Amino acid sequence: MVLGKLHYFATDMRWDARRAVLLDVFAPHLSDADIIKAHEELAPLGGWIGAMTTVDDMARQAKAKRRELNAELNEIPARIDEAERSKPDLPPESERPSTAALMKEKMKLVSELEGLKSNADAAAIRTRIAEQKAKAAEAEGSVHKGQHSRQHNDHPAGGNTP
Repeated sequence: MVLGKLHYFATDMRWDARRAVLLDVFAPHLSDADIIKAHEELAPLGGWIGAMTTVDDMARQAKAKRRELNAELNEIPARIDEAERSKPDLPPESERPSTAALMKEKMKLVSELEGLKSNADAAAIRTRIAEQKAKAAEAEGSVHKGQHSRQHNDHPAGGNTP
């Protein structure tokens, strides 16, 4: 086909087939490792290409890795949007109270709480005092009642006393 069609090799043949033909015709004795050694800019590939893999395998692995990275890259805007939506709605910085104001309010509330705790103790004491006063009033009332009934028994109603 190459001989019958003048432009087949340059325009119709795939690049990898063209590469293989050129290497077979002009450098059949060269391996990938020889080409890497001959060109300094390819030196980083020396550890990857050779015994473990070929240039074609390396290209396939690079393409697969590129697809993975592009997929991850395409997910980033969605992740950013999700993170933005999950943030709480806070008032603007100018409308938020300062840390000093919040600390002052906290101290005020703590002292108020301490005052309430001490008043709770005082309220319990006042309750006990009121209970004791009620018991004392009840006892006094029963004493007066007992004295009143004795006085009635000593002086019968409607009788003359000598």
